[in-house]
Amino acid sequence: MNLDKQKILITGGTTGIGAALGAQLQKHLPEQPLPGVVYRRCDLAISTERAALIAWVENEHPDTAVLINNAAVQSPLDFIHDTPQHLQATLAQELALNLETPIALAAGLLPVLAQHPRRAIINIT
Repeated sequence: MNLDKQKILITGGTTGIGAALGAQLQKHLPEQPLPGVVYRRCDLAISTERAALIAWVENEHPDTAVLINNAAVQSPLDFIHDTPQHLQATLAQELALNLETPIALAAGLLPVLAQHPRRAIINIT
């Protein structure tokens, strides 16, 4: 896949794997200088914040051609000692971020991505 001269949205890009991925892309795609990197912090487990991110991309970055769904969370669970309420709340957050978010972003950003001939959606799991 050739990502040269493509605007890329990486979720979970401020820390961890997403930050490392962004740094590697910058290294291998020097035509996209570091000052061109834009960060937007949001809680993608919250549907209104996902919608705001989609609107921001549509309005401010309609030249986005690639979505890399990287944001995720994995929480340790103790099914013996944790309360059912804690287990349910933790699992709900994991499902919202790890399952709902990639689906919602892909669906919401398809009109933007579809405008570009070398569009792509990449899911990191």
